[in-house]
Amino acid sequence: MDPTALAFALIAALGGAALTAVAASIGAIWQSKREHKKWLRERRFDAYKEFVPAMRSLDLYFAAIAAVKRDLDTLNDARPTVPDANYTARVDRLQTRLDAATADEKPFTARALDSMAAVTILGPPSVTANVEPYFVAIRVQDNDAVTAAEDKLLTAMRKAARVTRWSRG
Repeated sequence: MDPTALAFALIAALGGAALTAVAASIGAIWQSKREHKKWLRERRFDAYKEFVPAMRSLDLYFAAIAAVKRDLDTLNDARPTVPDANYTARVDRLQTRLDAATADEKPFTARALDSMAAVTILGPPSVTANVEPYFVAIRVQDNDAVTAAEDKLLTAMRKAARVTRWSRG
């Protein structure tokens, strides 16, 4: 065989092997990126799935506290001028309910903050930007702001988790 032809055959074989190795490396990189995106989407979905119920529980908790405070304020506004045992007993019962509810805050807040941390870490920025307004609206018990903030947050979460079909039915 001609040495030149042998050299060309050897170069072609080595070139083919190098091209195959490069193509395999590029394929592995693409696959790794796809797998990471899938993993991140799944972790985000799990974090969102924990976050929403935790925040709704916190909202219900703060609403219950606010209702007891309103009842107590209403009762205090109607304070009788003459001491009344029934009035005092009602105030004591409401104050006891308020004290008990306030003492129970830690688990609600801890669960909400833990789930908020996961959402903040996993992102994306379009979601994390809407977390604080939602939390603040819940904390101050502004129902219109809670609804608006939750809608914005859920829309961003659905987009990040690639939930394409959803209806509020």
